[in-house]
Amino acid sequence: MSSPQELSVALTQEERAVIEKKYAAPVFSKLNNAQLFDAAEILLLKLYVITGWTLPESVMQTILVDQFCKKLQESYGNVNSEEVEYSFRNNTEVQDWGKTMNLSLIDAVMRPYLQQRLEVSRREEVRSIKQLPSTVVETTDAEFIESVKATWLSSDRKVSVIPELAYKVLKTTLALSTEKKDEIRKSIDAGCDPELPQAARNLLCKQLAVARYFENQIKKSV
Repeated sequence: MSSPQELSVALTQEERAVIEKKYAAPVFSKLNNAQLFDAAEILLLKLYVITGWTLPESVMQTILVDQFCKKLQESYGNVNSEEVEYSFRNNTEVQDWGKTMNLSLIDAVMRPYLQQRLEVSRREEVRSIKQLPSTVVETTDAEFIESVKATWLSSDRKVSVIPELAYKVLKTTLALSTEKKDEIRKSIDAGCDPELPQAARNLLCKQLAVARYFENQIKKSV
């Protein structure tokens, strides 16, 4: 795979920043328990400085660090501390500054970043492939959708693994009516945190629409 420096010419400034941060530190899944705890403690303090979110005191703060460690392992295992800081410094969606810090607020900022990271990583992978003879066929939209479907199935059908790009590719095929869109939105609103930003809700709606498309494909093939 090409280095981030070799890719810099092909990517936008924002995309280059994401790639650079991606390789700037070890990912959380590679840290031992002590390293992870230290990273979580330091991150929470930095997020406090960036956002102004209030940190709980004494015992509750210890519990927050412990739960944040678990969240880093379970949801952000392939991410590193530099990326978390970057995502918060450059956040433009969540404006709930001044509230008490909790995992839901952190997730609301991280979710859009992880979506951006997934799409930039895909571009990085495509651009890292060296020039091959013209007889080599590039990945088609259909092949991309099949790979997304395979990832979705292997994740026990979690909608969170579906990239927004899959919705863009399938938008014409989905041909969602106003009624269907409203039904999907109501379903998302009923099951998500009331404080989740609108941008994150919109992403969940798109992911659910694609997941339902996959479900229908499976039912038709049975």
